[in-house]
Amino acid sequence: MRSLASLPPDRFVAAFFASFTEEVVHGDQPPEEAMRRYYTPDIIQLSDGVPLDWERLVAHVRPVRRNLVEARYEVHEAMADGQRIAARLTIHARMRKRDVATQVHLFAEFTPEGLMRRSVQLTRALPDEPPAEEDQLESHDRAASYADNPPYADNPRGADEALEAGDPTGAGERGDTGDEGSQRCRTEGSR
Repeated sequence: MRSLASLPPDRFVAAFFASFTEEVVHGDQPPEEAMRRYYTPDIIQLSDGVPLDWERLVAHVRPVRRNLVEARYEVHEAMADGQRIAARLTIHARMRKRDVATQVHLFAEFTPEGLMRRSVQLTRALPDEPPAEEDQLESHDRAASYADNPPYADNPRGADEALEAGDPTGAGERGDTGDEGSQRCRTEGSR
């Protein structure tokens, strides 16, 4: 992986996630081997309040490998200060069963070699198209339910189980979309 200083912040973020996806999610080798090129062994990633260490990140990759067909990383803005970066991006993912889009607010620290050491990610699922009225009511009921009982409060494995339903954080073959802050990944045979 390139160092943060080698690219503008938006290009670094897009390249980091696109190449991570290509090598780790859809690569031929075990995910642990490829992950060593992207994360420090003591990585801590806090994603929507759920802490993921090395072992949990490895477990996170397995269902993504099974379900992700294609992903595009659209970086809207990014700022760097030394080895730290803050970015706002959208992950557009085509899963085996449906398309998903997720807005991500990322705050991360990298080593001088470009390995992620720490990150905090706040995410929000984006609707593909405006929901029907009954879907809006169901969504409102679900949001009220989450406020009273957060989905992962009693089940730290809940985040991992959610991956089976279509987490958009991985992909395959990298390709340029023509947008400087965007990278596309595609698995073999998905064209």
